[in-house]
Amino acid sequence: LKYKMNYSEYQGAVEELSADERVELLDALCDQVVTAVGVAYMMGMDIEGALAEVNRSNWSKFKGGVPVFNEHLKIVKGAEYTPPELSDYI
Repeated sequence: LKYKMNYSEYQGAVEELSADERVELLDALCDQVVTAVGVAYMMGMDIEGALAEVNRSNWSKFKGGVPVFNEHLKIVKGAEYTPPELSDYI
């Protein structure tokens, strides 16, 4: 995969992966999540609460349930965006 791609290029690159490569990619992504959860747990952090708060914040970027993209196809923070407040999860 190229280092910088727009969404349609990225989607096309992922679609070109074989079934085995897609399984391998998914396994690697899951390993990263499990590692992050383990580190947060060992540090006494409420990772589940923090993830819910980050998810809430990310959804606040959407307008009418639909993401708004800039000219580089990056989701932008709209007028309804509120940043995550994570201090309660430390």
